[in-house]
Amino acid sequence: MIKNYIFDFDGTLVDTFPLIKKIIIDLLPEKYSPSFIKDSETLFHHLGLKPFIQSLHVNPLSIPKFVFNVNRQRESHINEVIFFKDIKKLLLPLKKQNKILGILTGNSVSNTQNIIDQNGLNYFDFVHSEKNLFGKAPNLKKIINKYQLKKSETVYIGDEIRDIEAAKKVGITSVAVTWGFNSEKLLKSANPDYIVTHPLDILNIK
Repeated sequence: MIKNYIFDFDGTLVDTFPLIKKIIIDLLPEKYSPSFIKDSETLFHHLGLKPFIQSLHVNPLSIPKFVFNVNRQRESHINEVIFFKDIKKLLLPLKKQNKILGILTGNSVSNTQNIIDQNGLNYFDFVHSEKNLFGKAPNLKKIINKYQLKKSETVYIGDEIRDIEAAKKVGITSVAVTWGFNSEKLLKSANPDYIVTHPLDILNIK
C-alpha cells in the first residue's frame, strides 16, 4: 500500500513551462529566430532536457552558467506560477487518509512554501530543496533516509523522464504525469510504473 507521496514541483504540481520558456527566450542572443524557439519547445517536449539544451547550441562550457541564470530568474518570478487544475482535489483526500505528502524541488524552500501558502494548499509534510540539473536519485535517497520512508510504500511523481529514472534507481514506484514538460510518448519510453493523464488518476494508485 502506498503511504508516502513525493511530488516533483515544476511541471507536476505547478505550471512552470510558460515561465521557463519566457526566461530562456529572454536569455538567448538575438540571433535566435521565433521559429527556432518554437522548434526547440517541441524538442523539449519530445526528446527531453539534454537534447533541448543542445538544440540551443550553447557552448558546453557555458551550460552551467546558462542553467544558473535560468534558475535565478525562475526564483525571482516563481510567485507568478499557478497550480494545475484539480491538484487540491488530489491532495485533500490523500491528507484525510493520513498519507505523507512531500515535495522535491529546485526552487528554494521559502519560495515554494510561499506559493503553497498563497494557494491554501498546506497539506505537505515537507518541502525538500535540491539543485541538480540531470540527476535526482541522490536527492530522493536523502528524503527517504531523512524521513525514514519505506521504499515499498513510497512513490515519486514527476513529469520528466529523469524523474522516472531517479525513482527506478532508488527503488521506489515511479508515477509519470502527462501535463508537464515531457510528452506522453517520451514518458512511456522510460517505462514508468504508472502513467496518469489527470491529477485525480493518482488516487487510483494503491
